[in-house]
Amino acid sequence: MTLLKRWILLLVISVTLTGLTFAAPVIQEQEPNDTPAQANSLRSPGTVVGDINPAGDVDYFAIPGMGTGWGTIALLDVTASQHSWDGALTVLAPDGNTVLGENDGAWHKGIFVAWHRYQGRSEHYIRVSEQGHNDIIDGYMLHVFSLPMVDRSEQEPNNTLATANTSSISHLGRVDAETDRDCFALYGDKDATLLLALNGDPLKHHNTTDFALRLYGPDGTLIDESDGNPAGRGEIIDEHTLNVSGVYTYCVEAHAGTVGEMYRVGPIYREKHYSPPFQMDAQLAPPEEGKAFHTGEIMRFHLSFTSTSPLPIPDLVRIGMRYEPQCQQVLDSGGATITTDRYLYWSYPQGIGGYEVISKTVTLRATRPCQATMRTSLEMKYYKTGWGGHNIPFRINYLYYLPALY
Repeated sequence: MTLLKRWILLLVISVTLTGLTFAAPVIQEQEPNDTPAQANSLRSPGTVVGDINPAGDVDYFAIPGMGTGWGTIALLDVTASQHSWDGALTVLAPDGNTVLGENDGAWHKGIFVAWHRYQGRSEHYIRVSEQGHNDIIDGYMLHVFSLPMVDRSEQEPNNTLATANTSSISHLGRVDAETDRDCFALYGDKDATLLLALNGDPLKHHNTTDFALRLYGPDGTLIDESDGNPAGRGEIIDEHTLNVSGVYTYCVEAHAGTVGEMYRVGPIYREKHYSPPFQMDAQLAPPEEGKAFHTGEIMRFHLSFTSTSPLPIPDLVRIGMRYEPQCQQVLDSGGATITTDRYLYWSYPQGIGGYEVISKTVTLRATRPCQATMRTSLEMKYYKTGWGGHNIPFRINYLYYLPALY
């Protein structure tokens, strides 16, 4: 590709990116990258532009393996090409040969692969080519995402917007009849981006089900749908910028095929995996910021968690606090359900309700001089994820008494 042509392609791609709202940094493909050994490195989320030229060319990109608990979604956009639009997209294992996923379905800008699990932490590969190997693609854009593979099972009944399951990061489900559908709800903020991806044959059983994917807004209105791929293939609902804050629902349906075949579906929210909105606050009192406690003084640690969505957070939620036993003594744990020599935890096995507020106060005594940090943590089993929380440094000094002067 000539320098002038590369500049024109990047200009076209930049305009396309603005329309799609993908915010991942854009890099330019670098030849040679015709084998796994020559693969260009690509981070996630990441976007690369390139071309398949001459005919028969292939481009390899190396992406970090995140472990077997993670997988990849990739979209190939070929609309900038003045020649072939028949792109091919393949996800390869670290050996560069084993195919993990290939051409799961078409979308209105090209081809995609969705929800293919990594085999480990070694680099994996994505291969871009032209399907017939007999034409060129003079301008493509590849978007790559790495996401946790949570695979929560859908729970019936969830066939209406009102009975939708709370969305996790990814779900495995079955549509039990042509009249059935499975719905999942998430809370989206105004101006956030949302993309939905469905794999119609996640277990590679040669499924014959013709799946459809539909997205509904907070008022129940159908916003978008994807229903153009043949049986056994996936569906993609292109990235949307949400117009209002509220509960959005996506539903999986089936037109024909074998009842009960598995699918995998999930959202990409703000170009990463979805987690519920919440607010977590922590404060250590009473000294003003920058001032020290003194030995013997009482220290009060205030911790609060607020769900800022009307949707429940299902399954176990665990809030934690770390203290320093070398210089702090716990006088009142605030009702902690688990206590160790350094940690306190508050567990909610059935989850937390929409807009629920949890507030805890732990009372401690400063026992000896030290300089340390108190920390909070959050675990949400339904999302197989957590949050590191707050780091609150503190200092304890000796308390000195000066003799009275007469």
